[in-house]
Amino acid sequence: MIYNPTVAVVKISICLFLLRLAPTKFYRRYLWSTLIFMATYTVACTLNIAFQCLPAYYFYDRRGPGKCMPTKALMAVAYTHGGTLCYPTYNIP
Repeated sequence: MIYNPTVAVVKISICLFLLRLAPTKFYRRYLWSTLIFMATYTVACTLNIAFQCLPAYYFYDRRGPGKCMPTKALMAVAYTHGGTLCYPTYNIP
């Protein structure tokens, strides 16, 4: 659960550094949109992982009533998060 926010913080810090070096308004807008997208998507993915089971304690103790998201859905979230965080990094001109 700590991996996604950690990777996002590193990428956001790289974008903030590149903002200082951005020569044109286009690059600055691209970097700001990348920052906003990464921040919001990371929050959404982190909440999705944190609350994958309802109620939350059901993740640790499955004897009571509750349900969890299917494993394939969680894998899809993880792969999508990885891909969306890699895409802006490779497209920074």
